[in-house]
Order: sequence, then structure tokens, then C-alpha cells
Amino acid sequence: MIHTIRNREGRLAALDVKRAKAGIVAMWQRGAGDTPVKVTARDRPLKDATGIPQASGYISTIKFLVGRTPREMEDVLGLGVNKYNGRRVLDSGANIYILTRPPRIDEFELRGHTHMPDGRFTNDTDYAPKPEDARMYPPGLGAPQWQISPNVTVPARLIASLSAGEMLRYPLPTLAYRH
Repeated sequence: MIHTIRNREGRLAALDVKRAKAGIVAMWQRGAGDTPVKVTARDRPLKDATGIPQASGYISTIKFLVGRTPREMEDVLGLGVNKYNGRRVLDSGANIYILTRPPRIDEFELRGHTHMPDGRFTNDTDYAPKPEDARMYPPGLGAPQWQISPNVTVPARLIASLSAGEMLRYPLPTLAYRH
């Protein structure tokens, strides 16, 4: 008989989180398609007082975005209707940022894949978003996702600013972290 752990915290308790995070950081350090990225609406670029964009919130990897338009990225990432203006989150297009260094083990949280909003299965015992949040962050198609820890930012670099119908074209083999 298979027993399913019905909430995120229970699943994480059964996992060696430090070891899992170390594997993820090693994957990110390989670069190419596994390079971590942050996506924002084109009209909401990342900002910082120093002039260097700083990423926070949810991130994924670039291989799930290359060859897609912002609308297709919404489907992959689990982005829906903006609860503040009623438009699709990437209606204005998308900014794609690569993180200039991978987050360290203590700088991110595991959140599974985008088919689990906030790292939770929609039938989890602790999954109860407000209706407007559920519309803004519906289940995605299953790209990996991580959350940069609260009060942490990671420097980023804009690599593309796409219009709504423009496809992301980026040469994956050129992405690599320098050690």
C-alpha cells in the first residue's frame, strides 16, 4: 500500500534537504540549460538602488523558457491572471534575467515543480489559497521551481526583454559560471 504525505512540510521532513540543495547548487553551477533564471513582467523590471538587478521570489531554469513566448512561459511557470489589474501576468511581455551566481544552500527553499503552486499539491491538506491567488498562480506544466529565501536577493543580469508574442532565443551552451 502506498501512503502519500499530504503536505509540503511532511514531504520535506522525509528528505535530506541539505543534500538535495547541494545537488541543486551543483546542477546550477554546470550552467547551460540549468542556469537559474527569474522571469518578470516586461513592465515590472527588477530594481535595486545600486543599479544591479536583484532577484527574489521564485526562480526556475532557462531550458524551460528557451523557444517559448511569454504566453507559453506563463503556462510552464504557472502564471495566470494578475489579481491587481485583471490582465494575464505576462501580457506586457517578459523580462528574463539570469542569476549572476547560483543561490547558496542557505539562500533558497525547495518548491518542487510548477504543477504544484507554492510547492504544494492542490489536494494538500494545507493548500487553501485565496481565489485571486489561485487565478494568479495556477498549476503550471511542471518546470522545476525554487524560492529565494525571504530577505535574500541574488544579483541578476537582464538577458532578454520580450514583447508578448516574441520567442526567447538564447544559445544555452554559452551560459556558464566562472569559478
